[in-house]
Amino acid sequence: MTHNLLCCRVTLILLQVHTTVNMSDGSVLRIANSPAVLAEHLKRTEGKVVTRFPPEPNGYLHIGHAKAMFVDFGMAKQYGGHCYLRFDDTNPEAEKQEYIDHIQVKISGI
Repeated sequence: MTHNLLCCRVTLILLQVHTTVNMSDGSVLRIANSPAVLAEHLKRTEGKVVTRFPPEPNGYLHIGHAKAMFVDFGMAKQYGGHCYLRFDDTNPEAEKQEYIDHIQVKISGI
């Protein structure tokens, strides 16, 4: 069963990360990471925000990508973190080097 996410909130409380996800069907998913998991995460990320932009190289970037780029690269920049460009390869038959090159050129200006 697939749920649309309505809201996702992350709260740092006493060295535990509590994530609350409100689903479109009204249910609520709550996740709490242990202090050990949080410590390992902070060690690996150096406490910085790490995001990724995962376009599928089966066409040129469009307005939908602009929103994702704004969020992914913008959040990383705002909080002194990193955003990784990761090509999604779920449909290799439709992918072309032309699209990969186009995306890399557009991203290089960010």
